[in-house]
Amino acid sequence: MEFACRMTQLEHALSIAERFTGKAATLPMLGNVCLVAGPHTLAIVATNLEHAVELRISGTGHKEGMVAVPSKILFSTIQALKGAETVTLKEKNMGIAIATDRWHTQIHGVNAEDFPLIPSVAVKERFHMTTGMLKQGLDTVLPAVALSEFKPVLAGVYVRVSPHELRLVATDSFRLAEWKHTHKENNSQFSFLLPHRIAQELARILPAGEEEIEIGVGENQARIGWGENSVITRLIEGQFPDYEAIIPNDFNTTGYIQRDALMNAVRVASLFASRLQDVTLQLQKDTLKISAKNEDVGAHEMILPFSARGGEVTLTFNYRYLLDGLAILDEPEIFLGTNSEHAPVVLRNKSNDRTTYILTPLRLS
Repeated sequence: MEFACRMTQLEHALSIAERFTGKAATLPMLGNVCLVAGPHTLAIVATNLEHAVELRISGTGHKEGMVAVPSKILFSTIQALKGAETVTLKEKNMGIAIATDRWHTQIHGVNAEDFPLIPSVAVKERFHMTTGMLKQGLDTVLPAVALSEFKPVLAGVYVRVSPHELRLVATDSFRLAEWKHTHKENNSQFSFLLPHRIAQELARILPAGEEEIEIGVGENQARIGWGENSVITRLIEGQFPDYEAIIPNDFNTTGYIQRDALMNAVRVASLFASRLQDVTLQLQKDTLKISAKNEDVGAHEMILPFSARGGEVTLTFNYRYLLDGLAILDEPEIFLGTNSEHAPVVLRNKSNDRTTYILTPLRLS
């Protein structure tokens, strides 16, 4: 094989592929990336047997073929080749020769025929949207994903497609984030659990634009494809909890507050939080008081204007979880609703319920 392309395109694609390679010493082949050259595109393929990625970049193919080389070494080398606009990759003795106008490097490879085949997904359900919208939805719910594998069904993003609506949901049992998107595909009705790692990678690599993306779901796998790029992943098996049952429809106390002012107040209060990372919000008739106290540091409180309806209530939160929820809302003014000091609190944008964040208060003795 021999292929010439822009250096920036190759570096970007390899930076993505590197994160999909396998790191296990018992399967060294998975630490390689497979390059497949065609007349006008170079396919870059990586897998760890759980997930796989195939990316294509444009260029000039002088000779078709494929080669498999260590991903980390190739990526690090390309990163170091500063100043060159184009690079030529040429298969040589089961390895690859890299050439620019000033650099000449050779990396030993392995037999590309031994590189694992990327499985094809027997797609049963399909769904289309834009890359920008999927990226936005994943960014919204990812902070609430459980980082522990103790409950596997919580270690990912729940995707539910129904007529006219897509929902992404994540929860770690302490907080829950839901994102809704209206669509036109009125015959779709299915759901699946996307692993946390793949959801993170998609949020990182998807372009924030109007490019169409197709999500195809099979028995235990999914294929996410946009342009000439695709990600294939195994899905999490199991039943996601009936999360809608915990979302209250009515509240004893509600109100609206400026999002940025509340975020700033919580950040300052967090400097005085105890080891429990707790800050307290007192919802009163005309004000919201944010406070924190640490015996070793001191105490702090701040009062913000707050127009409350219903009874007064005092709530204590993990300030990190509270800031995560405020960060995913994107309107200047937000809604806050609760029923008691121990009941879940609902945060939403003022004008719509596209994003919902539910946070359980701390129970302090």
